[in-house]
Amino acid sequence: MHKRLYLLCPTDCLESIISNTFKYENYFYTSLGNSFAPDTETVKSIKQLIEKHHIKEIYFILSMDNQIVL
Repeated sequence: MHKRLYLLCPTDCLESIISNTFKYENYFYTSLGNSFAPDTETVKSIKQLIEKHHIKEIYFILSMDNQIVL
């Protein structure tokens, strides 16, 4: 079974769309944009999640009308 980690902007609310569209074991990190802090603890937590669940694919996704990017 594919296990995927999606890095999302919380303003896009894409979790349910992804879960309903891609029938994989999906994991989400939704604190991107101006609130993402790539400090040691955050990177360590993401690494632990990837290792614990044997995640092989990671995607960064934004909606076409993402307000932060626009």
